[in-house]
Amino acid sequence: MTHFHTLLISIIYGVPMMFLFHWGIDVGNRNFRDTSTRLIAAQFGAFLLMLFAVFAIQVLPKEYAPPIAIFGIGTLGVILTALGVHLLLRTLGWITRWPKGLGVALSYIWVVPGLWTLVTGKNIFNVSQFYADGLWVKPYYNAPFHIAMIFGSAMVAIFSIGLGWTALHAHDANTRGKFLGLFWGMVSLTVANAVLGAALPEKTAGWLPPYPYLVGMMAWLIAVRYSIVKYELLPGRLGRYQTLFTATPLPILMADARGHIVETNAAALSLFGKEPKSLSEVVVAEDRTKAFRVYRHAFSHHQSIQEWHLSVIDCDNSVRSVVVNGDYISVGSHVYSLLVVRDITEEQIQRTQLTHLAFHDPLTGLPNAFQFRQQLGDWIDRDALHQDRFAVLMIDLDNFKTLNDTWGHQMGDEALIAVAQRLSENRRSRDLVSRIGGDEFMMILADAMDQEATYQTAHRILSGFREPIILTNGEPFKVTLSIGVSMYPIHGRDADGLIRAADQAMYAAKRAGKNLVHMYDGHVAQLSH
Repeated sequence: MTHFHTLLISIIYGVPMMFLFHWGIDVGNRNFRDTSTRLIAAQFGAFLLMLFAVFAIQVLPKEYAPPIAIFGIGTLGVILTALGVHLLLRTLGWITRWPKGLGVALSYIWVVPGLWTLVTGKNIFNVSQFYADGLWVKPYYNAPFHIAMIFGSAMVAIFSIGLGWTALHAHDANTRGKFLGLFWGMVSLTVANAVLGAALPEKTAGWLPPYPYLVGMMAWLIAVRYSIVKYELLPGRLGRYQTLFTATPLPILMADARGHIVETNAAALSLFGKEPKSLSEVVVAEDRTKAFRVYRHAFSHHQSIQEWHLSVIDCDNSVRSVVVNGDYISVGSHVYSLLVVRDITEEQIQRTQLTHLAFHDPLTGLPNAFQFRQQLGDWIDRDALHQDRFAVLMIDLDNFKTLNDTWGHQMGDEALIAVAQRLSENRRSRDLVSRIGGDEFMMILADAMDQEATYQTAHRILSGFREPIILTNGEPFKVTLSIGVSMYPIHGRDADGLIRAADQAMYAAKRAGKNLVHMYDGHVAQLSH
Protein backbone atom coordinates (compact mmCIF):
# COMPACT_ATOMS: atom_id res chain seq x y z
CA MET A 1 0.00 0.00 0.00
CA THR A 2 1.40 3.38 -0.99
CA HIS A 3 1.69 6.36 1.32
CA PHE A 4 -1.06 8.08 -0.66
CA HIS A 5 -3.44 5.16 -0.10
CA THR A 6 -2.61 5.14 3.61
CA LEU A 7 -3.25 8.89 3.85
CA LEU A 8 -6.52 8.57 1.93
CA ILE A 9 -7.78 5.76 4.17
CA SER A 10 -6.69 7.68 7.26
CA ILE A 11 -8.76 10.65 6.15
CA ILE A 12 -11.80 8.53 5.21
CA TYR A 13 -11.93 6.90 8.66
CA GLY A 14 -10.11 9.51 10.75
CA VAL A 15 -12.49 12.42 10.13
CA PRO A 16 -15.62 10.53 11.30
CA MET A 17 -13.68 9.20 14.29
CA MET A 18 -12.70 12.74 15.34
CA PHE A 19 -16.31 13.86 15.17
CA LEU A 20 -17.45 10.82 17.14
CA PHE A 21 -14.82 11.47 19.80
CA HIS A 22 -15.93 15.11 20.16
CA TRP A 23 -19.60 14.18 20.24
CA GLY A 24 -19.03 11.47 22.83
CA ILE A 25 -17.15 13.86 25.14
CA ASP A 26 -19.80 16.55 24.70
CA VAL A 27 -22.65 14.16 25.47
CA GLY A 28 -20.85 12.65 28.46
CA ASN A 29 -20.29 16.09 29.97
CA ARG A 30 -23.98 16.93 29.89
CA ASN A 31 -25.42 14.71 32.59
CA PHE A 32 -23.74 11.33 32.89
CA ARG A 33 -26.19 10.21 35.58
CA ASP A 34 -28.92 10.15 32.93
CA THR A 35 -29.35 6.72 31.31
CA SER A 36 -30.04 8.06 27.81
CA THR A 37 -26.90 10.20 28.03
CA ARG A 38 -24.79 7.17 28.88
CA LEU A 39 -26.37 5.10 26.09
CA ILE A 40 -25.68 7.73 23.43
CA ALA A 41 -22.12 8.39 24.67
CA ALA A 42 -21.52 4.62 24.58
CA GLN A 43 -22.89 4.42 21.02
CA PHE A 44 -20.53 7.16 19.86
CA GLY A 45 -17.63 5.38 21.57
CA ALA A 46 -18.49 1.90 20.24
CA PHE A 47 -18.91 3.12 16.65
CA LEU A 48 -15.61 5.02 16.91
CA LEU A 49 -13.88 1.77 17.92
CA MET A 50 -15.64 -0.10 15.12
CA LEU A 51 -14.38 2.42 12.53
CA PHE A 52 -10.92 2.10 14.03
CA ALA A 53 -11.15 -1.70 13.64
CA VAL A 54 -12.11 -1.34 9.96
CA PHE A 55 -9.23 1.12 9.53
CA ALA A 56 -6.82 -1.36 11.16
CA ILE A 57 -7.91 -4.08 8.73
CA GLN A 58 -7.03 -1.77 5.85
CA VAL A 59 -3.55 -0.78 7.02
CA LEU A 60 -2.34 -3.97 8.73
CA PRO A 61 -1.30 -7.19 6.96
CA LYS A 62 -4.28 -9.25 5.75
CA GLU A 63 -3.64 -12.09 8.24
CA TYR A 64 -4.70 -9.72 11.08
CA ALA A 65 -8.09 -9.09 9.49
CA PRO A 66 -10.04 -12.17 10.77
CA PRO A 67 -9.40 -11.68 14.53
CA ILE A 68 -10.01 -7.94 14.22
CA ALA A 69 -13.29 -8.62 12.40
CA ILE A 70 -14.42 -11.18 14.96
CA PHE A 71 -13.43 -9.40 18.14
CA GLY A 72 -13.60 -5.79 16.93
CA ILE A 73 -16.27 -5.39 14.30
CA GLY A 74 -18.57 -8.29 15.25
CA THR A 75 -18.55 -7.78 18.99
CA LEU A 76 -18.89 -3.99 18.70
CA GLY A 77 -21.69 -4.48 16.18
CA VAL A 78 -23.87 -6.44 18.62
CA ILE A 79 -23.03 -3.96 21.39
CA LEU A 80 -24.11 -1.08 19.12
CA THR A 81 -27.34 -2.94 18.37
CA ALA A 82 -28.07 -3.48 22.05
CA LEU A 83 -27.34 0.13 22.96
CA GLY A 84 -29.48 1.38 20.08
CA VAL A 85 -32.46 -0.80 21.01
CA HIS A 86 -32.26 0.28 24.65
CA LEU A 87 -32.08 3.97 23.65
CA LEU A 88 -35.03 3.71 21.27
CA LEU A 89 -37.19 1.85 23.80
CA ARG A 90 -36.52 4.63 26.31
CA THR A 91 -36.97 7.48 23.82
CA LEU A 92 -40.28 6.12 22.55
CA GLY A 93 -41.46 5.37 26.07
CA TRP A 94 -42.10 1.72 25.31
CA ILE A 95 -39.81 0.45 28.05
CA THR A 96 -42.05 1.96 30.74
CA ARG A 97 -45.14 0.20 29.39
CA TRP A 98 -43.68 -3.29 29.56
CA PRO A 99 -43.08 -5.48 32.62
CA LYS A 100 -40.07 -4.36 34.59
CA GLY A 101 -36.83 -5.69 33.16
CA LEU A 102 -38.34 -6.93 29.90
CA GLY A 103 -37.21 -3.94 27.84
CA VAL A 104 -33.64 -4.15 29.14
CA ALA A 105 -33.58 -7.91 28.54
CA LEU A 106 -34.77 -7.52 24.92
CA SER A 107 -32.20 -4.78 24.40
CA TYR A 108 -29.17 -6.79 25.46
CA ILE A 109 -30.13 -10.23 24.18
CA TRP A 110 -28.13 -9.30 21.05
CA VAL A 111 -24.95 -9.30 23.11
CA VAL A 112 -25.19 -13.09 23.66
CA PRO A 113 -23.70 -14.04 20.25
CA GLY A 114 -20.85 -11.63 20.78
CA LEU A 115 -20.12 -13.03 24.24
CA TRP A 116 -20.30 -16.57 22.83
CA THR A 117 -17.67 -15.66 20.25
CA LEU A 118 -15.43 -14.03 22.86
CA VAL A 119 -15.69 -16.97 25.31
CA THR A 120 -15.53 -19.93 22.89
CA GLY A 121 -13.68 -18.38 19.97
CA LYS A 122 -16.30 -19.88 17.67
CA ASN A 123 -17.52 -17.48 15.02
CA ILE A 124 -21.29 -17.15 14.50
CA PHE A 125 -22.08 -14.11 12.37
CA ASN A 126 -18.68 -12.62 11.69
CA VAL A 127 -16.89 -13.18 8.40
CA SER A 128 -13.39 -14.61 8.71
CA GLN A 129 -12.08 -14.59 5.13
CA PHE A 130 -10.82 -11.48 3.32
CA TYR A 131 -9.50 -10.56 -0.09
CA ALA A 132 -7.70 -7.56 -1.60
CA ASP A 133 -9.78 -5.50 -4.00
CA GLY A 134 -7.80 -2.51 -5.29
CA LEU A 135 -7.49 0.02 -2.46
CA TRP A 136 -9.48 -2.05 0.02
CA VAL A 137 -9.24 -5.26 2.02
CA LYS A 138 -12.76 -6.71 1.90
CA PRO A 139 -14.51 -9.64 3.61
CA TYR A 140 -16.32 -12.53 2.00
CA TYR A 141 -19.88 -12.11 3.35
CA ASN A 142 -21.31 -15.46 4.47
CA ALA A 143 -24.92 -16.62 4.78
CA PRO A 144 -25.21 -16.04 8.58
CA PHE A 145 -24.05 -12.46 8.03
CA HIS A 146 -26.79 -11.84 5.44
CA ILE A 147 -29.40 -13.39 7.75
CA ALA A 148 -28.31 -11.11 10.58
CA MET A 149 -28.49 -8.04 8.33
CA ILE A 150 -31.99 -9.00 7.11
CA PHE A 151 -33.20 -9.40 10.69
CA GLY A 152 -31.54 -6.14 11.71
CA SER A 153 -33.14 -4.30 8.78
CA ALA A 154 -36.59 -5.52 9.83
CA MET A 155 -35.99 -4.46 13.41
CA VAL A 156 -34.84 -0.92 12.56
CA ALA A 157 -37.78 -0.62 10.15
CA ILE A 158 -40.11 -1.24 13.11
CA PHE A 159 -38.37 1.47 15.09
CA SER A 160 -38.59 3.81 12.07
CA ILE A 161 -42.37 3.36 12.07
CA GLY A 162 -42.50 4.02 15.81
CA LEU A 163 -40.46 7.22 15.49
CA GLY A 164 -42.53 8.45 12.56
CA TRP A 165 -45.80 7.76 14.40
CA THR A 166 -44.57 9.59 17.49
CA ALA A 167 -43.45 12.59 15.39
CA LEU A 168 -46.85 12.83 13.64
CA HIS A 169 -48.71 12.79 16.97
CA ALA A 170 -46.37 15.14 18.86
CA HIS A 171 -48.09 17.97 20.75
CA ASP A 172 -45.41 20.62 20.20
CA ALA A 173 -42.93 21.64 17.52
CA ASN A 174 -39.86 20.80 19.60
CA THR A 175 -40.96 17.21 20.21
CA ARG A 176 -42.03 16.81 16.58
CA GLY A 177 -38.66 18.08 15.34
CA LYS A 178 -36.77 15.81 17.71
CA PHE A 179 -38.57 12.66 16.60
CA LEU A 180 -38.52 13.59 12.90
CA GLY A 181 -34.73 13.94 13.08
CA LEU A 182 -34.46 10.52 14.69
CA PHE A 183 -36.95 9.11 12.18
CA TRP A 184 -34.87 10.13 9.15
CA GLY A 185 -31.73 8.84 10.83
CA MET A 186 -33.41 5.50 11.43
CA VAL A 187 -34.71 5.38 7.83
CA SER A 188 -31.13 5.94 6.63
CA LEU A 189 -29.96 3.10 8.85
CA THR A 190 -32.76 0.83 7.55
CA VAL A 191 -31.95 1.53 3.90
CA ALA A 192 -28.22 1.08 4.47
CA ASN A 193 -28.71 -2.23 6.29
CA ALA A 194 -31.14 -3.54 3.66
CA VAL A 195 -29.38 -2.38 0.51
CA LEU A 196 -25.71 -2.25 1.50
CA GLY A 197 -25.88 -5.02 4.08
CA ALA A 198 -28.52 -7.71 3.50
CA ALA A 199 -28.59 -7.38 -0.32
CA LEU A 200 -24.86 -6.87 -0.65
CA PRO A 201 -23.21 -9.34 -3.04
CA GLU A 202 -20.17 -11.16 -1.83
CA LYS A 203 -17.98 -9.23 -4.20
CA THR A 204 -18.72 -5.54 -4.61
CA ALA A 205 -17.44 -2.87 -6.93
CA GLY A 206 -13.78 -1.97 -6.43
CA TRP A 207 -14.50 1.62 -5.41
CA LEU A 208 -16.96 0.62 -2.64
CA PRO A 209 -15.30 0.41 0.81
CA PRO A 210 -15.76 -2.64 3.04
CA TYR A 211 -18.78 -2.75 5.33
CA PRO A 212 -20.53 0.02 3.32
CA TYR A 213 -23.68 -0.36 5.41
CA LEU A 214 -21.79 1.46 8.21
CA VAL A 215 -22.76 4.75 6.53
CA GLY A 216 -26.27 4.06 7.83
CA MET A 217 -25.00 3.91 11.41
CA MET A 218 -23.11 7.15 10.84
CA ALA A 219 -26.29 8.76 9.48
CA TRP A 220 -28.19 7.57 12.57
CA LEU A 221 -25.61 9.00 14.95
CA ILE A 222 -25.59 12.30 13.03
CA ALA A 223 -29.39 12.42 13.46
CA VAL A 224 -28.98 11.75 17.19
CA ARG A 225 -26.40 14.53 17.43
CA TYR A 226 -28.70 16.91 15.52
CA SER A 227 -31.61 16.16 17.85
CA ILE A 228 -29.40 16.77 20.89
CA VAL A 229 -28.18 20.17 19.68
CA LYS A 230 -31.34 21.40 17.98
CA TYR A 231 -34.10 19.94 20.15
CA GLU A 232 -32.44 19.09 23.50
CA LEU A 233 -32.91 15.34 23.08
CA LEU A 234 -30.76 14.94 26.17
CA PRO A 235 -31.09 17.03 29.32
CA GLY A 236 -28.08 19.32 29.58
CA ARG A 237 -27.40 21.17 32.80
CA LEU A 238 -30.34 23.44 32.03
CA GLY A 239 -32.58 20.48 31.24
CA ARG A 240 -31.65 18.76 34.50
CA TYR A 241 -32.96 21.68 36.46
CA GLN A 242 -35.76 22.75 34.13
CA THR A 243 -38.40 22.19 36.80
CA LEU A 244 -36.45 24.28 39.29
CA PHE A 245 -35.85 26.94 36.62
CA THR A 246 -39.55 27.14 35.87
CA ALA A 247 -41.02 26.82 39.35
CA THR A 248 -38.65 28.95 41.43
CA PRO A 249 -40.20 32.21 42.68
CA LEU A 250 -36.95 34.06 41.93
CA PRO A 251 -36.56 35.62 38.47
CA ILE A 252 -33.91 33.83 36.37
CA LEU A 253 -32.38 35.07 33.12
CA MET A 254 -30.20 33.02 30.77
CA ALA A 255 -27.92 35.26 28.71
CA ASP A 256 -25.06 34.89 26.25
CA ALA A 257 -21.67 36.58 26.21
CA ARG A 258 -23.10 39.75 24.62
CA GLY A 259 -25.84 40.11 27.22
CA HIS A 260 -28.59 38.85 24.91
CA ILE A 261 -31.25 37.05 26.95
CA VAL A 262 -32.17 33.67 25.43
CA GLU A 263 -34.58 32.41 28.09
CA THR A 264 -36.48 33.67 31.12
CA ASN A 265 -38.64 31.93 33.69
CA ALA A 266 -42.15 32.86 34.80
CA ALA A 267 -40.93 34.92 37.76
CA ALA A 268 -38.78 37.06 35.45
CA LEU A 269 -41.74 37.63 33.13
CA SER A 270 -43.80 38.72 36.13
CA LEU A 271 -41.11 41.17 37.28
CA PHE A 272 -40.41 42.75 33.89
CA GLY A 273 -43.84 42.31 32.31
CA LYS A 274 -42.29 40.97 29.10
CA GLU A 275 -39.61 38.64 27.80
CA PRO A 276 -36.61 40.99 27.50
CA LYS A 277 -34.24 40.45 24.60
CA SER A 278 -31.19 41.99 26.26
CA LEU A 279 -29.94 43.08 29.66
CA SER A 280 -30.00 46.65 28.32
CA GLU A 281 -33.80 46.48 28.24
CA VAL A 282 -34.08 45.95 31.98
CA VAL A 283 -31.14 47.89 33.49
CA VAL A 284 -31.76 51.62 34.08
CA ALA A 285 -29.99 53.89 31.61
CA GLU A 286 -27.47 55.36 34.07
CA ASP A 287 -26.26 51.87 35.11
CA ARG A 288 -26.00 50.26 31.65
CA THR A 289 -22.41 51.15 30.75
CA LYS A 290 -20.98 49.98 34.06
CA ALA A 291 -23.27 46.94 34.16
CA PHE A 292 -22.17 45.73 30.73
CA ARG A 293 -18.52 46.28 31.56
CA VAL A 294 -18.83 44.20 34.72
CA TYR A 295 -20.93 41.50 33.00
CA ARG A 296 -18.65 41.05 29.98
CA HIS A 297 -15.52 40.95 32.13
CA ALA A 298 -17.07 38.30 34.38
CA PHE A 299 -18.31 36.26 31.38
CA SER A 300 -15.00 36.36 29.52
CA HIS A 301 -13.20 35.04 32.63
CA HIS A 302 -16.07 32.71 33.68
CA GLN A 303 -16.13 34.42 37.06
CA SER A 304 -19.25 33.75 39.10
CA ILE A 305 -21.39 36.83 39.68
CA GLN A 306 -21.95 37.45 43.39
CA GLU A 307 -24.13 40.10 45.02
CA TRP A 308 -24.26 42.34 41.94
CA HIS A 309 -26.42 45.35 42.87
CA LEU A 310 -28.42 46.84 40.02
CA SER A 311 -31.39 49.12 39.43
CA VAL A 312 -33.85 47.68 36.90
CA ILE A 313 -37.13 48.74 35.31
CA ASP A 314 -40.13 46.60 36.23
CA CYS A 315 -43.43 45.92 34.49
CA ASP A 316 -44.93 49.19 35.82
CA ASN A 317 -41.95 51.19 34.50
CA SER A 318 -40.82 51.70 38.10
CA VAL A 319 -37.24 51.39 39.26
CA ARG A 320 -36.53 48.35 41.44
CA SER A 321 -33.37 47.54 43.35
CA VAL A 322 -32.14 43.99 42.76
CA VAL A 323 -29.21 41.76 43.67
CA VAL A 324 -27.96 39.40 40.96
CA ASN A 325 -26.01 36.17 41.48
CA GLY A 326 -24.98 33.97 38.59
CA ASP A 327 -22.89 31.19 37.17
CA TYR A 328 -22.44 29.49 33.81
CA ILE A 329 -24.00 26.51 32.06
CA SER A 330 -23.27 24.67 28.82
CA VAL A 331 -26.07 23.96 26.35
CA GLY A 332 -24.68 21.99 23.45
CA SER A 333 -21.54 23.78 22.35
CA HIS A 334 -22.67 27.15 23.75
CA VAL A 335 -22.00 28.68 27.14
CA TYR A 336 -24.57 30.90 28.86
CA SER A 337 -24.80 32.74 32.13
CA LEU A 338 -27.65 31.87 34.46
CA LEU A 339 -28.55 35.01 36.42
CA VAL A 340 -30.73 34.72 39.52
CA VAL A 341 -32.38 38.04 40.40
CA ARG A 342 -33.53 38.93 43.90
CA ASP A 343 -35.73 42.01 44.29
CA ILE A 344 -34.55 43.87 47.41
CA THR A 345 -36.66 47.01 46.92
CA GLU A 346 -38.96 46.23 49.84
CA GLU A 347 -36.00 45.17 51.96
CA GLN A 348 -34.32 48.51 51.28
CA ILE A 349 -37.50 50.39 52.15
CA GLN A 350 -37.84 48.43 55.39
CA ARG A 351 -34.14 48.91 56.14
CA THR A 352 -34.51 52.65 55.55
CA GLN A 353 -37.56 52.74 57.80
CA LEU A 354 -35.79 50.78 60.53
CA THR A 355 -32.75 53.03 60.25
CA HIS A 356 -35.01 56.07 60.49
CA LEU A 357 -36.71 54.62 63.56
CA ALA A 358 -33.35 53.86 65.15
CA PHE A 359 -32.25 57.49 64.80
CA HIS A 360 -35.53 59.41 65.02
CA ASP A 361 -38.33 59.97 67.49
CA PRO A 362 -41.43 58.12 66.17
CA LEU A 363 -43.87 60.79 67.44
CA THR A 364 -42.29 64.01 66.20
CA GLY A 365 -39.90 62.71 63.51
CA LEU A 366 -37.03 64.66 65.11
CA PRO A 367 -33.62 63.07 65.70
CA ASN A 368 -33.68 61.04 68.93
CA ALA A 369 -31.25 61.02 71.84
CA PHE A 370 -29.00 58.43 70.16
CA GLN A 371 -28.59 60.51 67.01
CA PHE A 372 -28.21 63.70 69.06
CA ARG A 373 -25.23 62.23 70.90
CA GLN A 374 -23.69 61.09 67.60
CA GLN A 375 -24.14 64.54 66.08
CA LEU A 376 -22.77 66.18 69.20
CA GLY A 377 -19.69 63.98 69.00
CA ASP A 378 -19.24 65.00 65.36
CA TRP A 379 -19.51 68.67 66.30
CA ILE A 380 -16.84 68.23 68.97
CA ASP A 381 -14.51 66.49 66.50
CA ARG A 382 -15.15 69.17 63.88
CA ASP A 383 -14.46 71.99 66.34
CA ALA A 384 -11.09 70.42 67.17
CA LEU A 385 -10.14 70.81 63.49
CA HIS A 386 -11.92 74.02 62.44
CA GLN A 387 -12.64 75.96 65.67
CA ASP A 388 -16.35 75.62 64.88
CA ARG A 389 -17.80 76.75 68.23
CA PHE A 390 -21.31 75.79 69.27
CA ALA A 391 -23.74 75.68 72.20
CA VAL A 392 -26.03 72.99 73.63
CA LEU A 393 -29.59 73.79 74.72
CA MET A 394 -31.64 71.62 77.09
CA ILE A 395 -35.34 72.53 76.65
CA ASP A 396 -38.12 71.35 78.97
CA LEU A 397 -41.83 72.18 78.67
CA ASP A 398 -43.22 73.87 81.78
CA ASN A 399 -46.36 72.38 83.35
CA PHE A 400 -46.71 69.69 80.66
CA LYS A 401 -48.07 67.24 83.24
CA THR A 402 -51.05 69.55 83.72
CA LEU A 403 -51.93 69.26 80.03
CA ASN A 404 -51.80 65.44 80.15
CA ASP A 405 -53.89 65.32 83.32
CA THR A 406 -56.47 67.78 81.94
CA TRP A 407 -56.98 66.62 78.34
CA GLY A 408 -55.24 63.23 78.18
CA HIS A 409 -52.18 61.84 76.50
CA GLN A 410 -53.57 62.26 72.98
CA MET A 411 -53.71 66.03 73.43
CA GLY A 412 -50.29 65.82 75.07
CA ASP A 413 -48.89 64.13 71.98
CA GLU A 414 -50.45 66.84 69.80
CA ALA A 415 -48.75 69.48 71.92
CA LEU A 416 -45.37 67.74 71.63
CA ILE A 417 -45.73 67.55 67.84
CA ALA A 418 -46.63 71.26 67.71
CA VAL A 419 -43.65 72.16 69.94
CA ALA A 420 -41.33 70.14 67.70
CA GLN A 421 -42.66 71.98 64.65
CA ARG A 422 -42.14 75.41 66.23
CA LEU A 423 -38.63 74.56 67.36
CA SER A 424 -37.83 73.39 63.84
CA GLU A 425 -39.29 76.58 62.34
CA ASN A 426 -37.22 78.77 64.67
CA ARG A 427 -33.91 77.02 64.17
CA ARG A 428 -31.27 78.19 61.73
CA SER A 429 -30.10 76.01 58.85
CA ARG A 430 -27.09 74.59 60.71
CA ASP A 431 -28.84 74.13 64.06
CA LEU A 432 -30.05 70.69 65.18
CA VAL A 433 -33.31 70.03 67.04
CA SER A 434 -33.85 66.72 68.86
CA ARG A 435 -36.44 65.20 71.16
CA ILE A 436 -34.65 63.09 73.76
CA GLY A 437 -37.73 61.81 75.57
CA GLY A 438 -40.92 62.87 77.36
CA ASP A 439 -41.27 66.65 77.22
CA GLU A 440 -37.54 67.30 76.86
CA PHE A 441 -35.86 68.59 73.70
CA MET A 442 -32.27 69.48 72.95
CA MET A 443 -30.64 71.71 70.37
CA ILE A 444 -27.19 72.36 69.03
CA LEU A 445 -26.69 76.03 68.13
CA ALA A 446 -24.06 76.61 65.48
CA ASP A 447 -21.71 79.61 65.40
CA ALA A 448 -21.97 80.20 69.14
CA MET A 449 -18.90 82.41 69.33
CA ASP A 450 -19.86 84.33 72.52
CA GLN A 451 -22.35 84.16 75.36
CA GLU A 452 -24.29 87.28 74.40
CA ALA A 453 -25.07 86.08 70.88
CA THR A 454 -26.01 82.67 72.27
CA TYR A 455 -28.37 84.34 74.79
CA GLN A 456 -30.09 86.21 71.97
CA THR A 457 -30.55 83.05 69.88
CA ALA A 458 -31.96 81.10 72.86
CA HIS A 459 -34.25 84.03 73.72
CA ARG A 460 -35.56 84.13 70.13
CA ILE A 461 -36.48 80.47 70.46
CA LEU A 462 -38.26 81.19 73.76
CA SER A 463 -40.14 84.12 72.18
CA GLY A 464 -41.43 81.81 69.44
CA PHE A 465 -43.85 80.34 71.97
CA ARG A 466 -45.62 83.56 72.97
CA GLU A 467 -48.64 82.52 70.93
CA PRO A 468 -50.55 79.54 72.37
CA ILE A 469 -50.90 76.21 70.58
CA ILE A 470 -54.43 75.42 69.38
CA LEU A 471 -55.23 71.75 69.98
CA THR A 472 -57.65 69.73 67.83
CA ASN A 473 -60.31 70.03 70.51
CA GLY A 474 -60.25 73.78 69.91
CA GLU A 475 -58.64 74.61 73.24
CA PRO A 476 -55.59 76.93 73.27
CA PHE A 477 -52.60 75.78 75.26
CA LYS A 478 -49.98 78.28 76.38
CA VAL A 479 -46.54 76.66 76.14
CA THR A 480 -43.62 78.00 78.14
CA LEU A 481 -40.09 76.63 78.12
CA SER A 482 -37.23 76.36 80.55
CA ILE A 483 -33.96 76.46 78.59
CA GLY A 484 -30.51 75.56 79.88
CA VAL A 485 -27.42 76.53 77.85
CA SER A 486 -23.87 75.18 77.86
CA MET A 487 -21.11 76.35 75.50
CA TYR A 488 -18.27 74.38 73.99
CA PRO A 489 -15.48 74.33 75.11
CA ILE A 490 -16.15 76.67 78.06
CA HIS A 491 -18.57 74.39 79.93
CA GLY A 492 -17.36 71.01 78.70
CA ARG A 493 -15.10 69.32 76.19
CA ASP A 494 -17.08 66.10 75.71
CA ALA A 495 -20.71 65.20 75.07
CA ASP A 496 -21.51 64.06 78.62
CA GLY A 497 -20.05 67.21 80.13
CA LEU A 498 -21.95 69.54 77.82
CA ILE A 499 -25.28 67.71 78.29
CA ARG A 500 -24.83 67.61 82.06
CA ALA A 501 -24.06 71.34 82.17
CA ALA A 502 -27.09 72.22 79.98
CA ASP A 503 -29.32 69.99 82.14
CA GLN A 504 -28.20 71.68 85.35
CA ALA A 505 -28.77 75.09 83.77
CA MET A 506 -32.29 74.05 82.69
CA TYR A 507 -33.22 73.00 86.26
CA ALA A 508 -31.82 76.26 87.52
CA ALA A 509 -34.20 78.08 85.10
CA LYS A 510 -37.13 76.07 86.50
CA ARG A 511 -36.16 76.89 90.07
CA ALA A 512 -35.94 80.53 89.15
CA GLY A 513 -39.56 80.66 87.98
CA LYS A 514 -39.67 78.87 84.58
CA ASN A 515 -40.09 80.40 81.10
CA LEU A 516 -36.43 81.44 81.35
CA VAL A 517 -33.06 80.94 79.65
CA HIS A 518 -30.21 79.95 81.98
CA MET A 519 -26.55 80.00 80.94
CA TYR A 520 -24.48 77.46 82.86
CA ASP A 521 -21.61 79.06 84.80
CA GLY A 522 -20.85 76.42 87.42
CA HIS A 523 -22.12 78.43 90.40
CA VAL A 524 -23.86 81.71 89.55
CA ALA A 525 -27.16 81.69 87.66
CA GLN A 526 -27.30 84.04 84.71
CA LEU A 527 -30.97 84.34 83.80
CA SER A 528 -32.74 85.87 80.81
CA HIS A 529 -36.52 86.42 80.68
